[in-house]
Amino acid sequence: NNKIARLNNIGFIWDAVTAQWEEGFSYLEQYKKNEGHCIVPNTFKTDGFLLGAWVSNLRTNKNSTLEQIERLNALGFVWEVLNTQWDTGFNYLVLFHKREGHCKVPNKHKEGDFNLGRWVVKQRADKEKLSSDRRSRLDSLKFRWDIAQEQWEIGMDYLIRFYKREGHCRVPAKFKEDQYRLGRWVSRQRANKANNSNVLSPKQTEQLDTIGFIWDPHESNWQEGLSYLITFSNREGHINVPARFKEGDFNLGNWVRRQLKGKNTMSRERLLRLEDLGFNWDV
Repeated sequence: NNKIARLNNIGFIWDAVTAQWEEGFSYLEQYKKNEGHCIVPNTFKTDGFLLGAWVSNLRTNKNSTLEQIERLNALGFVWEVLNTQWDTGFNYLVLFHKREGHCKVPNKHKEGDFNLGRWVVKQRADKEKLSSDRRSRLDSLKFRWDIAQEQWEIGMDYLIRFYKREGHCRVPAKFKEDQYRLGRWVSRQRANKANNSNVLSPKQTEQLDTIGFIWDPHESNWQEGLSYLITFSNREGHINVPARFKEGDFNLGNWVRRQLKGKNTMSRERLLRLEDLGFNWDV
């Protein structure tokens, strides 16, 4: 008895397993206090203690006592972490849907610190593995399983925003709308139509035509220049446009100079239309 008392006086641990559990639980309590949850990354350490591994072991072995389980539950311990992570992603998607009115989440979009774009991509990749309940919950938000259509609609939404603000669809090649590469998306639509690929559907083509999408920017620019030249001719009675003259924001003098330089490669139709206005090739 004297030996036992002496050991007790120096804090000797008789039940090492229980002592280790209590140490882990105390670290988990602190983690919950700091982070607001008990979903600890597998590799997480605190003060040298492998808390992530300890938490993972609790889920795998499930050999905690009834009292320990009750204490963990009271702390908000997550036994099925994968289910919780999925529900977290779905809840963020619901928030996004309520705010934006759709589920067209850009690939790199984050809701707070949660990478919602990556979560959405994973749902599409795991479509055949998802339970019917999860698929139904996503379908209730009109979730798009077709990534190509989804990405096209994201680009179209940005183009409509540009059109409403600028009044046209002449998007510069390197232009970005809220970090979205809208110029590149616009160029891709032109390339798809020019190649007669099936990537661009008739319905998508019709949607673009509705807002005056320019399929051939070079032809559009030429027609715009010609219309300004006609306006200049009607007002001035001639078409001797000064080199730096602008008609509104359009640099008509520069446009005329390009026509002079490109005479030898210009189509006969364009030549005739300019000559009908009395265009002077010999400046």
